[in-house]
Amino acid sequence: MKLDDCPDEYIRCGAVLQILSVDENRENWYRENIVDLMVFDAGVAFKDAAYGLICISGHKAGKINVAFPRESGDQNGNGLRRDWLIENWNRWVYPDGNFEDAWIRNSELAHPIPKKRFEN
Repeated sequence: MKLDDCPDEYIRCGAVLQILSVDENRENWYRENIVDLMVFDAGVAFKDAAYGLICISGHKAGKINVAFPRESGDQNGNGLRRDWLIENWNRWVYPDGNFEDAWIRNSELAHPIPKKRFEN
């Protein structure tokens, strides 16, 4: 579903945001038309952070996109505040992009790798 249509107050770790890349600045940001970013717990790696986004597709796959400040989450560890993310999209996520071009998929919907692939 679209990020701005998501009814949840919090976005949990493992959720994937799929964003549309902006043509005008591709050499400085994302070279692909569509980029997938996963929400992760940045507080375990960065002192003053709560949550963050790590790129999981394209030429920046495996790289941390951003670590958000503590106010992006709550003290109970419920997840990244959706309203905060939308309000701060251009400052923290993608200056040239638009949150209205972002889609979200919860981690439970990711397709697992079949166990038989790992059996000898």
